[in-house]
Amino acid sequence: MTPATHDLEIWAGATWPGFSITCMDPGTGDAMDLTGWSAQAAIVRTGGRLTTSGARAYPLAPSIPDPATGIVTLPEIDRTSAATLLPGHARWDLVLIDPEGKRLGPYLAGTVLIKAIVTPDA
Repeated sequence: MTPATHDLEIWAGATWPGFSITCMDPGTGDAMDLTGWSAQAAIVRTGGRLTTSGARAYPLAPSIPDPATGIVTLPEIDRTSAATLLPGHARWDLVLIDPEGKRLGPYLAGTVLIKAIVTPDA
């Protein structure tokens, strides 16, 4: 399975708004019923530290707010949390876990460009 590509740009120290996607059934074109499913997503940097604490991964904590609609939401990253991300390149992906616990995907993946804000925080 080749995931759909969605690249992210995050400014360290500014709120990243997050986004939602609708998972579609490839056979019917209808929204998938995600009742009993869960989602996982993370930003990962393999070549060094991603955060000021030294972590190489940052969890994105996706949710499935209304499973019948097939919508998966990646929540915003507030400016304080975004300030812990070190500028540079990273990768991210989104996987789904079915009701039996099988980890499927990734369904969405891409690069992450983390940029530094020039304007100092007041």
